[in-house]
Amino acid sequence: LTIADVMTPVEDIVTVDASRTARDFLNMMLAERHIAYPVFDGRQFVGIVTFEDVQSVQHETATVADVMTPIDDIETVTPSTTVTSVLRKLGDSESGRLPVVDKRGSLRGIVTRTDLIRAFRAVSAKRRDPDTIRVEATSDSGDSRTQNRSVSPSDVDAVSRDNRDS
Repeated sequence: LTIADVMTPVEDIVTVDASRTARDFLNMMLAERHIAYPVFDGRQFVGIVTFEDVQSVQHETATVADVMTPIDDIETVTPSTTVTSVLRKLGDSESGRLPVVDKRGSLRGIVTRTDLIRAFRAVSAKRRDPDTIRVEATSDSGDSRTQNRSVSPSDVDAVSRDNRDS
């Protein structure tokens, strides 16, 4: 599974222009309800701006470009990066997101911790076969065995659970 499979594509991301005032951006942020946005100068991806970047801005003329984190200071990943690798990177980072860029540095998407959680849930759901039951048995000697068997629901007469303390 690669990041291209789980990221939010650039077409679905709200972006902000570098020349926008920080105050105007803060109002937009409150309306859009996200805490970080890719910043563009024209068609060029130039950085990320977050709520933390703008919350303490004092002067009215500050722009997003004045307060954003430039792309050179941000860790990025490519669409072919593995989900496992990104999970490690996000685990070591205070940020909950990473920009996904191509070889030219163009923004292709954003991957967030939430995207990864959704991907793992989807993979887990696919692995669970509704026609598979898990059988656990413990013998009198304490040996425990677990098996997964594929069965038809019509083959099951009863399910029994013994919760007695040994």
